Amino acid sequence: MSDLYIWRYMSLAKYVDMLRSRSIFCPKASLFQDESEGKWIAHAVLWGEKERWQRVRGYAEELQKVLDNAKGNQDDALSYSASLYNKLPPEEERSVLADVLKRVPVVYPHKRIEYLETMIQGWRENHDNYNVRVAEWLNEVAIDRESTYISCWNRAASMSLAMWNLYGGGGESVAIRLKPETLEKLLHSNSGWLHEAGLEGQVIDVDYIDGLTSPEKELQEELIGKLNVGKDVRVGAFSVKPALYEYEAEVRLIVYPKREIGKPLSDPHPERDGISLNIGEFDSSLSDFIEAVYVHPLLGSNSMMVRVVKAINELFGLPNLPIITDKVEAIGSNMALQPTGFTGD
Repeated sequence: MSDLYIWRYMSLAKYVDMLRSRSIFCPKASLFQDESEGKWIAHAVLWGEKERWQRVRGYAEELQKVLDNAKGNQDDALSYSASLYNKLPPEEERSVLADVLKRVPVVYPHKRIEYLETMIQGWRENHDNYNVRVAEWLNEVAIDRESTYISCWNRAASMSLAMWNLYGGGGESVAIRLKPETLEKLLHSNSGWLHEAGLEGQVIDVDYIDGLTSPEKELQEELIGKLNVGKDVRVGAFSVKPALYEYEAEVRLIVYPKREIGKPLSDPHPERDGISLNIGEFDSSLSDFIEAVYVHPLLGSNSMMVRVVKAINELFGLPNLPIITDKVEAIGSNMALQPTGFTGD
């Protein structure tokens, strides 16, 4: 991770709730508007399988033609298999179809047709079971989305008007700025509670990737490799998003239930919509957690919003928390010079 700041844009109501509860709320992933959250690696696996079984279905049809032409004759089955092998294009010479055709001459002569029938049946069964695999993956991903909790932050050198409008909701909103290592410290300070609840957590940067919808083989392998980037496969699964979201420059605090090897996948806390990580245990002070609070960049230091945020901070014991205004304006009040008092007499 780089040493840029970490930002969170929120409505004034959410800011008040954060100070009131002295916690950071991490909603479960299934509540996010983006319904593709956590699905892209599973999508890559299934996409690769779909392409494979589509090819194999074609191979089964080719072998069926061999059997139809042989009409039960073992020698003709050998002859037509050899003919098909010799007609394979270069890109198919290392395919599973080529492997099967090369084995026809070495099986028992009276078993050639049975061998080809067995291969066709196996391929067709696997092809037809693909939809079952899709349903299984969808069920597992759905459980992961229900039981994985995520707090999303923006990593940037300065605040972003686009992010403010998207996630803050306009002028009556704020942004809080943290030091880069703060989320790691937040996890550490809550480690006891997380352990008791059977949860673990990790902070990770999101990767934004082109071509996720129809991934080529190289990308499929790259995505599968991302399952190893964290302490749990869900860390990798929820750290991949399409490139069109790259403007978010997102850092995620991801909390997930510990897995017990051999036990069926389940949501251990179905009653939860999310979890709250206690800031109150963060060196015993909210001011140790929040470095500064910003008001909307179209508001100045004399705005009502600044006065309201100042009053809220004082109410929750943060009278010295910096409130920063960085109004975007040209030839504004900061352009003027103070008069010298010279009258020209």
